[in-house]
Amino acid sequence: MITKLNKKQINIWSILVGVLLLCTTIFVYWQQTELSKSKQQQQLEAEAEAVAGRLEDLLDRTSGITRSLAFVVAQYGMPGSLDSLGAVLLSEHPFIQAVELFDKGVVTQVYPIAGNEAILGYDVMANPKQQEELRFTIQQRDFYLAGPLDLVQGGQGFVGRFPIYKNSEWIGFSAVAIKWEKFLDFAKLDSLHTTEMGYVVRKQVANQNWQIIYDTRTDSSSQKMAVR
Repeated sequence: MITKLNKKQINIWSILVGVLLLCTTIFVYWQQTELSKSKQQQQLEAEAEAVAGRLEDLLDRTSGITRSLAFVVAQYGMPGSLDSLGAVLLSEHPFIQAVELFDKGVVTQVYPIAGNEAILGYDVMANPKQQEELRFTIQQRDFYLAGPLDLVQGGQGFVGRFPIYKNSEWIGFSAVAIKWEKFLDFAKLDSLHTTEMGYVVRKQVANQNWQIIYDTRTDSSSQKMAVR
């Protein structure tokens, strides 16, 4: 038997079908939006991990260089010149601005000399702004990356130092200087600016407070990816 629907019933069914279609559309849109957010979040996390990996690589390389130099000096004394070794190190690690050796706190050797003349004879221990980090480096007997700071040879950047000990006595530092621009280029931080995301790179100062050394955020609404 076929039941005829009156006009009121037809209108009710039309409304119900319209609501159902609307709900279906909203659900599909919500699913697509959540999927897009999920993919975006995965992409951001992958990029953050890549940045952290590059920064870790830079620290490992810098630490390895200074550690090896410190071992050579402790075992065989100060080399007559850094020219040969410095040339090899800079060719293999182009992010390095200079390789330095210290007698106590005074820079006695640097490679290359060109562009770094001002650092020769510089007594870093006389700089009150670096006293805390210098003491921490000496006490810990381990590598420490100071900065960002104003480099004596000009510009801004970082100085990675390793304390040299001989017969349990601190006798100086081995160090490398890294210009700020080369730091950014190696980590590829300058290429990561987006409107949706802000990068915050921070380091722990002398095993105490965290210091922000790079921040791309333009406003508080940006997502934050901390790399430390």
